[in-house]
Amino acid sequence: MKKIIAVVSSLFLVFLALFVITSCNSTNSSTPKDNNQTNVESERTIPNENPESQPVTQPLDSDNNNKGESSNSNIESDLWFDLSVDQTYYSVSAKNKNMKTCIIPDTYKNLPVSSIGSFQDCTSLTNITIPDSVISIGNYSFQDCTSLASITIPDSVTGIGLFAFYNCTSLKDTYVIVDTIEKYLSIGGLGFLTGTRHLINKTTNEEITEVVITDSVTSIRVEQFYNCTSLASVIIPDSVTSIGSAAFYNCTSLTSITIPDSVTSIGYNAFYNCTSLKDTYVIVDTIEKYLSINGLDNITGTRHLINKTKNEEII
Repeated sequence: MKKIIAVVSSLFLVFLALFVITSCNSTNSSTPKDNNQTNVESERTIPNENPESQPVTQPLDSDNNNKGESSNSNIESDLWFDLSVDQTYYSVSAKNKNMKTCIIPDTYKNLPVSSIGSFQDCTSLTNITIPDSVISIGNYSFQDCTSLASITIPDSVTGIGLFAFYNCTSLKDTYVIVDTIEKYLSIGGLGFLTGTRHLINKTTNEEITEVVITDSVTSIRVEQFYNCTSLASVIIPDSVTSIGSAAFYNCTSLTSITIPDSVTSIGYNAFYNCTSLKDTYVIVDTIEKYLSINGLDNITGTRHLINKTKNEEII
């Protein structure tokens, strides 16, 4: 009996040992090693191989950005745009008073930019481009733009406001694009242009030195050829009745001029400092009519009275 109990006990111990060993192996197989855990975590951070499903993390190349939006952003940081009351055009003014150059767009939000408001005190502004959509330049628009060196006025402009370029102390040259002389002479406020005035032929892009005024013009207004230093010859038709003050002021290349007998008044300093003006020819119908001309003392150069009928000088 004791032998049987000893055998059973031995078998029990064997089975118990086997059970313990089996349980340990089962536990080890269900628990990954530490380095395997690390690998699992690493795999979770690997981006998806499909590029379409990956989020963009790099900044877009600036050259591939929408250039129109970028341009509008720059424009809007430098300029104000005010919609007209009738909502047909915009007026433009300076927002950034420290800008050095400015290119005004011809349109904004699909409407023309037709008027220039205020660029006053833009003391760093050296150059500005005005598009041919602009019709008017407002009062004092560029006052105290002390660094502005030159400006071009497109032929679309029909009016220039009071003192538009006042105290633009560096403004040496003003270029006016001319389609026709008649259209140029119809511009209001030409007297508020400053600097040496250059009339540029719109077609040939060359400076105009000889002007022939047609008989559709009845007056040459104040300062209309002021400081046109390259102007050498002007033909005035007998439709003109008046020549305004300082009309040919400082036209230093003008060598001679003929005043038709239709002229009844000549404004103050009409030919002041026309240093090359040697001969002025005045067409005379009758002496009485000639003597009735207001402002004869504003004629410079040697004066020649020409008999209208005989086309000979009266002596």
